Amino acid sequence: MTTAVRSGYGGHGPALLIVSWTQAAIGTFLVILRGYAAREINGKWRWDFIWIAIANIMAIASQAALHVATMQGLGNHAKKLTYPQIFSSLQYIWYCIFIGLPAVVFAKYSIISLLLSVQGPTAKKRTWALWTMGAFMMIVAIVQICLSLFECKPIAKLWNPTIEGACPILKAAGEYSKFQGAVSAATDFALALWPVSIVWNLRTSMRVKVGFCLLMAIGILPSIAVVVRITLLPKISGSLDPTYDFTEFMFWAASELWAVIILSSIPPLRPLFLRVFYDIKSKSGSYGGSKITTIRDGTNANRGPSVALQTMEEGKSKNGGIQMTTKRILNTRDDESEVEVLMDDHAANIRFDLLTANLARLDGRRSIRNLLFVFIFLTVLTLALNRFTSRLGAFSAHLNPFKLSSTRPLVTSTMASPKYQKPPQAPPVFTATPESLITETKRLIARSKQVQDDIVKVKTSDASFKNTLLPMALDDNDMATESHIIGFYQAVSTDPKLRDASTEAEKLLDDFSIESSMREDVFQVLQAVLDKKEGLDAESQRLLEKSHKSYVRMGLNVPAGPKRDRFKEIKKRLSELSITFQKNLNEEQGGLWFTPQELDGLPGDLIGNLQQGEGEHAGKVRLTFKYPDLFPALKHAKNAETRRKVFIENENKCNQNVPLFREAIVLRDEAARLLGYPNHAAFVIEDKMAKTPKTVDDFLGDLRTRLAPGGQKEIETLQALKKKDLHERGVEDDGHYYLWDNRFYNTMQLEQDYQLDQELISEWFPLETSIRGMLQIFEEIFGLVFVQITGEDRANVSPTGKGDDIIWHPDVQVFSVWDDSDAGSGFVGYLYLDLHPRDGKYGHAANFNLQPGFITANGTRRYPATALVCNFSKPTPKKPSLLKHDEVVTLFHELGHGIHDLVSKTTYSLFHGTNTVRDFVEAPSQMLENWCWTPAQLASLSRHYSYLSPEYAAAWEESQKSSTTAAAAKGKPSESLPQELIQSIIKTRHVNDAIFNLRQLHFGIFDMTVHEGQSHDEIEKLRISELYNKLRKEISLIDGPEVLGEGYEWGNGEATFGHLIGGYDAGYYGYLSSQVYSADMFHTVFAKDPMNGKEGRRYRHVVLERGGSQDEMETLKQFLGREPSTEAFYRELGLA
Repeated sequence: MTTAVRSGYGGHGPALLIVSWTQAAIGTFLVILRGYAAREINGKWRWDFIWIAIANIMAIASQAALHVATMQGLGNHAKKLTYPQIFSSLQYIWYCIFIGLPAVVFAKYSIISLLLSVQGPTAKKRTWALWTMGAFMMIVAIVQICLSLFECKPIAKLWNPTIEGACPILKAAGEYSKFQGAVSAATDFALALWPVSIVWNLRTSMRVKVGFCLLMAIGILPSIAVVVRITLLPKISGSLDPTYDFTEFMFWAASELWAVIILSSIPPLRPLFLRVFYDIKSKSGSYGGSKITTIRDGTNANRGPSVALQTMEEGKSKNGGIQMTTKRILNTRDDESEVEVLMDDHAANIRFDLLTANLARLDGRRSIRNLLFVFIFLTVLTLALNRFTSRLGAFSAHLNPFKLSSTRPLVTSTMASPKYQKPPQAPPVFTATPESLITETKRLIARSKQVQDDIVKVKTSDASFKNTLLPMALDDNDMATESHIIGFYQAVSTDPKLRDASTEAEKLLDDFSIESSMREDVFQVLQAVLDKKEGLDAESQRLLEKSHKSYVRMGLNVPAGPKRDRFKEIKKRLSELSITFQKNLNEEQGGLWFTPQELDGLPGDLIGNLQQGEGEHAGKVRLTFKYPDLFPALKHAKNAETRRKVFIENENKCNQNVPLFREAIVLRDEAARLLGYPNHAAFVIEDKMAKTPKTVDDFLGDLRTRLAPGGQKEIETLQALKKKDLHERGVEDDGHYYLWDNRFYNTMQLEQDYQLDQELISEWFPLETSIRGMLQIFEEIFGLVFVQITGEDRANVSPTGKGDDIIWHPDVQVFSVWDDSDAGSGFVGYLYLDLHPRDGKYGHAANFNLQPGFITANGTRRYPATALVCNFSKPTPKKPSLLKHDEVVTLFHELGHGIHDLVSKTTYSLFHGTNTVRDFVEAPSQMLENWCWTPAQLASLSRHYSYLSPEYAAAWEESQKSSTTAAAAKGKPSESLPQELIQSIIKTRHVNDAIFNLRQLHFGIFDMTVHEGQSHDEIEKLRISELYNKLRKEISLIDGPEVLGEGYEWGNGEATFGHLIGGYDAGYYGYLSSQVYSADMFHTVFAKDPMNGKEGRRYRHVVLERGGSQDEMETLKQFLGREPSTEAFYRELGLA
């Protein structure tokens, strides 16, 4: 199994080389024969041969460049190649073209020389016309070469779009290429048909004249190649897959060159063929001593050229061969002069011995029939070779059925074709100031309030969807387009004042939303519309029903008065609590100081990048609670006390959120009871797929019962490993397996039992490489194209003309996303990636919708923009950002949310993308995680970082000098992730799965417990931190500080749990229930062929596109063709 593309010889490359080298061999052989014929028959080499010899030498050089281009990857899809391979292949393609252009001209010069010798030096007008044609061809070719050479500055940007520079005449050069091709085709036709203008002056039979013209007319074939080549120019201009798309173009370019050489050599070789033919016949006595032919052409009535006398006599040579002598007197006239020229033997041979005289010896009918056969055969052969190319390319693809690749270059806008360079909609801008955020927020609120005020002026008897809810929906669309970005600043801005303003603006928006949702006058209008039952389309009807229900759920069924006022007060306070809670998490700056010895076991480069202590912390480094620091410490720190400190301190990093969480729980319960629900869980789940808390409790309880035995067994295995490890290190074991032990011994088990070194494996997952691979997977299965917008292209698409205005931080990458050519190349939206941690930034991994998609008031589509916000380690001069495999899964999961957000196509923004019920929203992304556990996809996501640059290669080699690992002893690593490591990863997929899912159950059951009290008094008396830690011990079965006598209030994990305050309240079970749906979808549709583009596109259109515009259960049924089943989920967990 191939794991990386080392050289070309894949895809259509082998076919291209076979065909082109076959043509080269035939052409070169004929040129050599032609040289031999000229020497043997004429005694010297004339200009027609000299020109063709020069052309042949240049053609071989061009063919060599084509061969090197194929070695570098020509014929392969770009996704299977590395950046250097692509750029090197394109470089040699250009070399091939630069050499091939003049080679074609020189080959045509040979034809011109041949025609000049036939028509004679005194046909001045024709002579002038031929050389003018030749000069024009050369000028056009030289201009084409110069345009190409100066198309980009520096010239290397012609094949490497990633380097600094510009291509100012890119479009002009492309248009001129079409002109050059048209000139080449026209001259092919002219030279092929030129003999028609002179053949009629020959005194011979009509059949011979026609045969002569047909023989020369074979030269039309190269023009076919030229025409096809011209038609392919738009395809390769800015191609997103250049090494693949150039293949067919280069086939026809090579065919044009070799066709000119081959076909121009056939007529001059006829004397040699006939000489051999006659030599054989003379030995048998058939033609001995006979007169071959006499051709005489006198002056015609139009005073055209006149051949006075030509004889060819044949006699026996000393060796029995044919001896030819020729005498000719040429009398050429035109309107102004009459010249007599006595031609020597060699000149006569050029003019007739090589062509017309020998043609006359053939039987007339046979001549025409044979020449027609040659013409048709060569035409069919040329077309067949092209067909053979594609067939052989397809066959060669089967030689690598796993379709593995080392990496795929991100498509940049400078490589993109023009249709991908200018999106029809500008990206959003991020130029807000603290003042402008508040001003814009107030403007949005005022506009929406006016829309609602206008709606309530409509009489209930006149109320319709069109004059009530539709204006509100259109306003919601416009509001979301701006408000999402207003709230986004608090998660990503480096300016504390801007984050504060964003927080304040979100409070204003939430307060207005609550006020709007409790307007009874609007509710009465919507009630009237609902009662009319207008027969709306399905999505509009769903919008009406959900909008009406939202007013009910906001308390409008509660009589006006103190209860409704209290409900409104609660909703506003809950909004404030949520915003403040999340702000505290985003701006958390906690950390601990450790000596390097206390961090023994952590990767050296991570310790080296930590903040160095000064003063009282001199000699220490500061470990933060951000993921790039936290997880390595818990996984690799050998010192158990270090791990304990890190774990407990992380559980207490946001204790200011403890009272906020308690207040939110109590207020939620009060609000639900005001609406008549028994508790908050009943209120929330009523609108979800589960419908009732009992359904959720039964699901979680059943799963807990099934998982507990396996969890206990896994803990016993890890505890035995801990005991062994402590014994070997001479440390006493107290018999407990602690929460801070779990990641450490889980990592040790993977390394020892499965040879899975996560640090080693991360070397094959550089962040940028993995992203390229992920985007390529999404391209293939969903029919998308991702075009990274960089440099000056950002300014080109920015509505302000400033490229920096369309990003919020220099780290941010932005892509325009399109349908592929099969789907019409339509625009899809914008994808943003913000991947590294910084102060004040959201601390986990999440997808944020920046602008939803919808249908505008004028019927056009508004395209979405979505952002992926993560916190992966930053690259260093010696090492890029590297991902552990679990981080690869996380990244793929969040990108899955982003794709859901991008490809969704709904009429209203309310239903766009991930705006689905909570117990379904995770399913699409969870299903996509499976692609991180299949061999071919793992290989395509990987590339060892030492192959990314010479600097990284040198750094890796330096790191190996001090390494004693087995990997270091093996020498330079493979470019793509080795198969043995891939298999190790796959084997560990379900290792300690029960422990992980018991942890998820802890979150889900805690969530339900605090939201499912039997009475409000019970909720008020909850000891929430104690409950959180007690449930953790009971469900996860792992010990915490409570077994050390610290009680159950040792930590406040709920204060760090943003999900339960940010929308997943009484909904965290959705992470587990969504796995039921995701497992069912994957194993039913994709397990046998994860890269099935047909099913991928069906999944895109049936599931992702619809967002929340229809009932999610109905969506599942339509995709699966049946009711969802838990079988695949339990089977995957080994619990079936």
